[in-house]
Order: sequence, then C-alpha cells, then structure tokens
Amino acid sequence: MSTNKRAKKDPPPPIKVVDTISMELLLEEIWALNPYMEDTNKQLQILDDKWSLVENRRAELLDDLVASIQSLQSEVTMLKKHAEDVENRNRRNNLCIYGLPEGIEGSDPLSFSQLFLPKILDLTTSPALNIQRAHRLGHPSHGLRRQRNQEE
Repeated sequence: MSTNKRAKKDPPPPIKVVDTISMELLLEEIWALNPYMEDTNKQLQILDDKWSLVENRRAELLDDLVASIQSLQSEVTMLKKHAEDVENRNRRNNLCIYGLPEGIEGSDPLSFSQLFLPKILDLTTSPALNIQRAHRLGHPSHGLRRQRNQEE
C-alpha cells in the first residue's frame, strides 16, 4: 500500500524562469539603495562614536563622585574626632557637686556657686573664682544616681 501512495504523489511545480529584464530592474533597484545604506551606516557610526563619548564621560564622572564621597567621608570622620576632642576639652574644667538640697541656690546659681565654693573648700585666695556658668542638673530618673564620668 505504501508504494501506491508514492505513485499518486503530485509532480513538482514547474520552475519559473525569470527573464533577464526583470533581473536587471531588480539589480538597479538594489544598487539604488546602496547610497541610503552607506548614509545609514555613517549615521550609525556617528551615533556609536557619540555613545562612546557619553560612556567615557559617565565613567569619569562616576570616578570623580566616588573620589569625592571618599574624601567627604574621611573629612566627616576627622571632623567627628575633632568635635569629640573639643567636647572632651570643654568637660575638663567642669565641676559637679552632688547632695545639695534642692532650691538652695535660689534664683541665681552662678552667684551662689561663687560664694558657696570658696566657703565649702576653705579657699582664701584674693582673686574671685572664675565661674562662667552654673546650673542644676535636675532629678535623677527613677531614683537612680547619676554616674560620674571619670577620666583615666
């Protein structure tokens, strides 16, 4: 049965012969497209060159930004250390007095400190103490004592 099916198969379609005039017209049209293709290739090359410039500039800017960020980070670190040093130096001449009854200083803690400290410390020096500021620290929270900062 399989041989009968092959015998009944249709013959291949006839090959069409294209005349030479049609081929010449087709070739002329293809050659006419050539200047457009060359122009398109030039434009693509120009765009590729511009894109390369953009990519190079982007890479340069990114490198500059990374360098700037690193510089700023190191500057921030240095400024933090400097601020901490200044704060620590300002704390060196501070004096905290614990155990004074509340309200003993009245409305002027500075004058009270200038009079109270020489009496309590038994100071008899002629120049007055140079106290720039004086204030209460307030109550410790929940009955806890304030911790003292001790320098080593």
